[in-house]
Amino acid sequence: MNYFKVTIETTPLYGEVLADLLAAITGGCEVDDPQTVHQWAADGDSRWDYLGSELFENPERPVTVNFYAADDEAGQVILREVGQELVRLKAEPDAELWGSLAICITPMENQDWEISWRQYFKLTPIGARLLVRPSWEEIDNPEGRVVLTIDPSSSFGTGTHATTQMCLEALGDMNLAGRRVLDMGCGSGILACGALLLGADHALCCDIEQDAMTATAENMLRNGIAPERYATLQGNVLSDMAFAKQLAGEGPFGVVTANIVADVLIAMAGLLKKLVAPGGTLMLSGILSERRAEVTAAFQQVGFAEKQTLEREGWSALVMEHTVIN
Repeated sequence: MNYFKVTIETTPLYGEVLADLLAAITGGCEVDDPQTVHQWAADGDSRWDYLGSELFENPERPVTVNFYAADDEAGQVILREVGQELVRLKAEPDAELWGSLAICITPMENQDWEISWRQYFKLTPIGARLLVRPSWEEIDNPEGRVVLTIDPSSSFGTGTHATTQMCLEALGDMNLAGRRVLDMGCGSGILACGALLLGADHALCCDIEQDAMTATAENMLRNGIAPERYATLQGNVLSDMAFAKQLAGEGPFGVVTANIVADVLIAMAGLLKKLVAPGGTLMLSGILSERRAEVTAAFQQVGFAEKQTLEREGWSALVMEHTVIN
């Protein structure tokens, strides 16, 4: 089935308002505001450490509200109702506040996105011990590697990014037998899955997103990992002190992984110190290489010693040991 991409020009003030208004008809809209990207970059928001250059293209473009509609009878009804709503808004006394409300409808051919992914996502050996595979690939594993199955339909990471691959490589170099692992910012749960397949006893997977809990459970099932070997916790340790205390009560852990971004890692340094057992291992990733020294210094200040640094494609990962008890 083909579909349409519908783009409606509006103003920065009314972009979110229009999106909420039309969502009742369309089922959901997105707002494209070029100024938002520049604000993220200028403010140094701790949840954003890397913003692709493509986000800064054509900064003078208008704010738009966008949605997709199928090229069928139901889609035609949506387009008609949206058109009627725009006519109503243009007739209001303060219509100029909404902007031009110019609408552009672009026909688009349907693509099976998962099939498209398949040409890029293949069997990937990582480090000395792991083999990451999508479920549709036949296993060719003469070296007898530990097989970690992750599909690109998952909501989060699939092991193709350098930051994740460095973490998996480091996990493969560890003796995880009998150890409890905490995966902070677990996303798809790929690091926790890898640790359990490599011999860890139990994993706790923590993330601020509810979707991460679902994706983690799906991937645990996909890899044949029994439910009693892992648990999930959703919450924000930086803004919810009660949740941070709850998480701290689950520790300490022999191994903690945190593949996030530099600012968030630095902000969590004190908490991570409580979560890593004395003599335990902390693995940090998602660090742009130019910020490696900054992150290293922050964790050395709270009692971690650097054991290993991995560098790949402009990213760094640190393996550290909790050496100081105070």
